[in-house]
Amino acid sequence: MSTTKVQGVTMARTFFGCFLLTCALCWPAAAWGGGYPERPVRLIIPFPPGGASDFGGRLVAAGLTDLLGQQFVVDNRGGASGLIATEIAVRSQPDGYTLFLGNVNTMAINPYIQ
Repeated sequence: MSTTKVQGVTMARTFFGCFLLTCALCWPAAAWGGGYPERPVRLIIPFPPGGASDFGGRLVAAGLTDLLGQQFVVDNRGGASGLIATEIAVRSQPDGYTLFLGNVNTMAINPYIQ
């Protein structure tokens, strides 16, 4: 019987994903002259608190709050394999103040099972 060690790879991918999300959010803010964000930003996580997605999302939210000086509020919306949170994010105002932290289920698989 053989086992595959993936714990180190999973943590590395999680932190790398958080790093990419932070970079993607900070570079446009610098190009806009620092006007964004002018009010709190909502970060929707499609899973309940306590999981890997929640942990990574809270790290990103805390880092962006410190970096940009505006509150990033984590909103966990678990259920239906992420469909509930995805629908909330899709129906929100397209003003850049609602962000969505998805994964393979919410971005690649769920569109085909609706």
